[in-house]
Amino acid sequence: MNINRINSMRMNPYQKQQEFQESLKAEKKKDEVKISSEAKELQKESSIQTERDEKIKAIKEKVQSGDYEVHPHKIAQKMYDFWTE
Repeated sequence: MNINRINSMRMNPYQKQQEFQESLKAEKKKDEVKISSEAKELQKESSIQTERDEKIKAIKEKVQSGDYEVHPHKIAQKMYDFWTE
């Protein structure tokens, strides 16, 4: 008596998972770093903050030495420009 295999498919349901895991191991992954646009903006803001700190320091030194001059017309013009925008 001769028995033919009609359904000769593998009956191991985990075979695909094992093959997938082996293919992942075979791939070599590289480390990758991505800097978001928000992080880039924060870096720019920190450089702006440094410039601002330098200006504040210079003004403080002028005030302490008595060389700082207040220009009321410039202050009034800046206030006017701010409130009319």
